[in-house]
Amino acid sequence: MGREWSAQLTKLASRITGVVDQYFVDGLVNAVAAFVVRLMSPLFRAAQTGLAQNYALVMVFGLVAAVALFFAPTILKRSRAFSRLGFDDDQFVVSSWRI
Repeated sequence: MGREWSAQLTKLASRITGVVDQYFVDGLVNAVAAFVVRLMSPLFRAAQTGLAQNYALVMVFGLVAAVALFFAPTILKRSRAFSRLGFDDDQFVVSSWRI
């Protein structure tokens, strides 16, 4: 008798989770996807000009952004070290040396 009760409980839990998955989770994912498509499709449509020069320019911008992101920690660290050198009347001052 205990096995029949647990089997019924398992079937009921399976049905409930199936309904929640189908209507809530999948519905939420589909709604977000539809929103993103409606938001982004005019931008992509405008960006697709058919001119190779425009595509090359976008690739160059992407490369510059990727390089900037890659080297950002080094640039920030060196700029902080550079700012510690100090400035005096638009001249760099390092200890007693004037450059």
